[in-house]
Order: sequence, then structure tokens, then C-alpha cells
Amino acid sequence: MSQVGDNDLQRLVFTEPVCTPPLSRGVAAELLFELYEVPEVAFGVDSLFAFHEHVADAATAADAAVLDPVSTSGLAVSISHSATHLVPVLDGAPQMQWAKRISVGCNKLKWYMKQLMHLKYPDFPHVLSDLDYQRFVRKHCYVAENYPTELFRLVHQDHDIVVQYRITQHVNQPILERVPLTPQEEYRLAHDKAKWLTELAEEKAKLEAKLYRTGGGPGDANAVTGTSSSRKKSETQSRMRVMASLLDGDDDEGEAGKPGAAGGGRGAPGAAARRKRQKKQDRFGDDSADWKVYSSLSKEPDDDQDPQLIAQLSRIDKLLTEHDPLRHVRFYQRAHAPPTLLPRLLYGPAPMATEADILAREHQIRLNVERIRVPEALFHPPLAGVDEAGLAELAQTVLDGMPNEEDRRRVRANVVVVGGGAAMPGVAERLRGELVREAPVGSVVSVEVAREKVAGAWRGAARFADQAEYVSREVYMEAGGDGARWFRPHLWSNRG
Repeated sequence: MSQVGDNDLQRLVFTEPVCTPPLSRGVAAELLFELYEVPEVAFGVDSLFAFHEHVADAATAADAAVLDPVSTSGLAVSISHSATHLVPVLDGAPQMQWAKRISVGCNKLKWYMKQLMHLKYPDFPHVLSDLDYQRFVRKHCYVAENYPTELFRLVHQDHDIVVQYRITQHVNQPILERVPLTPQEEYRLAHDKAKWLTELAEEKAKLEAKLYRTGGGPGDANAVTGTSSSRKKSETQSRMRVMASLLDGDDDEGEAGKPGAAGGGRGAPGAAARRKRQKKQDRFGDDSADWKVYSSLSKEPDDDQDPQLIAQLSRIDKLLTEHDPLRHVRFYQRAHAPPTLLPRLLYGPAPMATEADILAREHQIRLNVERIRVPEALFHPPLAGVDEAGLAELAQTVLDGMPNEEDRRRVRANVVVVGGGAAMPGVAERLRGELVREAPVGSVVSVEVAREKVAGAWRGAARFADQAEYVSREVYMEAGGDGARWFRPHLWSNRG
């Protein structure tokens, strides 16, 4: 656009997508004629430019005369940036009444790859840009001719594309020193802590009251869980007796050892006699029979060792073994099987032996099932969250909409895939296989990829520039910006 408006520039060919609204074309014409003062402008559809360029280039490569656009028929499949269009062409004229559109283009595929990578590597240490995801799609993705079979092959074989990024060591940041608080802040923190403790005490009181209402007591969980209260009670009492016998003397000694305790100092009357009497009474553990209490406690059955439950589990295990004798064998095989599918897709099949391997794999991205899952969104848009029909289904819908079988035969024999998405390997083979499956027996189905995938629209517009019917600036000014009056449709443009 830096050359638009120069005196040497006489005319301009402006490309637009299929079914462009007249308002968008009017705004573009207003800028070109009134701001840049372009003398002449012609508007045309980019996919039709690329389609006719491919047909003319194929005729030139075959040492034949350049085909007249009027005698050209086929189906232009344009996989562009924001959408995919299918436009049938009969005798050089686009049949817009049968044209179809899918809201999946190269930009949507890039977005889908980005979402899959975020889901697969949520803690990846590097920040990837949109250019990285676009490079993944362009360099490593391809369209599978049979998606389920190819997916099984990628999952169970090592066909991963490993993208290694620069390894950064994990550095622990130093702990920040505690910032001294002002008296107001300390008071606020203390107030919040007291409020929290108060709410906690109230919640505890509510729970104890609820336990009382259900027939239990404070700290008695049997009223809620329904376990045996008598067994729990006896176990608790036994443990309390042991703890009391062990800690009774230490508690008295600790209280007596406090210098400020009433009657607890070493010089207090009766302190020495009390210590002697305590030592004489605290004889737990001298007899080996005292320690049998722990054995009796440990032999008490827990909740998960209920005899009825054990018997029920035994019956279930017997039934499973009777109907599935190899159950234990499969369990052993699973226990000693190699890593599961998810770690293999994330980090590869080889085990991570050293710390260096672990660090390297934390900084790499492995593309496996994404290589075919992202392009599959063209044929199954619901994979990318688009509730529309796929490319092959819409192509067949276009053919079925034609009333004449001869027209369907000519269109089916010349399907051309154009646009930047046509550079993806396998798209022509997949589309041809889908069309052959629905075509009558003996039909000729030809699907080709344009030689100029990205620049095909530009080259087609350049070929069209010498024979186009332009709209002059004078005609535009005389029409007053009314698109219905100044726009001149032609064979390679929208109808209005």
C-alpha cells in the first residue's frame, strides 16, 4: 500500500473472500478512491484467482494453449487464513448459489494446536508465541488418509517430533526478609486471628451439640460413622490408662519444678516426701507383663478388619476367580507393564535414567497425535469446537446440489485445493478418498493441489489485470458511493 496514490499507478486489483458483504467492499472503495485517489479498481475473489491460475499454469506446463476461462469447470477448495470455502465453477462462471463455507482455516488450526499444547504441558518453562504454534502446524502436521489407523500407529510407535528448547536451571529464590509491621497492622492481624479462633470454637460447639442430639458425645465419632461404640470405648480407656500411668509422675514433677508454683518449689514442705512416694509408686515397666497391654491393644480388630467384611470379600474374590481364572495374571502383567500411554506421549518411550534426562525432557515438546489431530479439524470441525460439517461432507453436498449429472461429472473431475492450507501434506489424498467413496462406480475423481499455494491468488490477479473491467474513480464519484450502481461484477468476482 506504500505505492498506492502515486502518479504512475494507473489501476489496482483488490482481492476479497467469497460472499463479501457490500458494506465491506464499499468501505474499501471509499478508502481507495477518496483517500488514496486510485484511478481504477477491480474486485475479485481470491480463491477464483488461484483456481484459474492453476488451470492456466497446468495447460502451459502440458504444452497446450491456455484454457479459456469460459470452458473451465471444477471445484475450487480454498483453505485460507480464517475460513475454508468451496466454490463450484461451471464454464468459467462461479456458482455462488452452491458455494459453502467452513469456519476452520489456518488460524483456527493454529489456535487448536495452542490449546492442545497448553493442555498437554501446563507447566512448560518457556513461553511460546503464536509463531511457534504456527510453525508446528506448517512443518510437522499432515492430514491422515485414515484417521483411526494413523492415530493407532502414532500412539503405539515412536514417530514423535521432538522440539528441544533451551534448558534453564531451577534457581530457588531467596526467602524475602519479613517486613516489620506497624502497630496498627499487628493489631489488625491479632484481631483477625482472634476472630478466626472464635469462629472455630463456635463451629466446634455446633458439632458437639449435633453429636449430642444424635445420641453420641463430644469427640464420639461413632454416632456419625455407625461403628461399634463399645469396642472403641474400651480401646480408648485402655490407652488412657497406659498414658496416665506413664505421664502421671512427669506431670506432678513438672508442676513441682516450677519456681513460682504454690507449694511446688524444692524447698516447699513435703516436696521431698512426695517425690519419694512418687518414685516408689511409679513402677510401670519393671515387670515384663506390663508391656502386654500394647499387644492386647494391637490385637483388637480395626474397622477395616471386620470379620463380616473379610468374609464378604472372600466370597467376592472366590466368585471373581471362578468366572475369571486369569484375573491375577492380568493384574501381575499390569503391575509390571511399561509406562502408561500418557507418560509415553508426554516424554517418550525411553526411561529417564539420569537427572540430566529429566531436566532435558522438562524443556522439550513432543508432537505425536497432535500432528494429525489438528488438521483433522478440517474434516471434523467439532474437534476444534466448531459445530459444522467437514470438508469432505460439504464437497459432497455441493455435488449433490447440482441438478445435472453431467455438471457433477465435470466438477468432480477437476477439484483444485488452493490457499495456504493446501501446503499441508495429505489433504488432496484424503479429499479424493472421501469423494471416491461417495461417487458412482466408474466416476473420474481428480483432486490436485495448486502449484502456487500461497501466491496463487496474487498470480491469478496479475493474469487477470490485463483483461479486467475496472471501476474508475469518476464512475464511483458519480454514483455517490452506492455499490449497487458502481460495482461491476465479472466472471471472477462476487455477484454483488
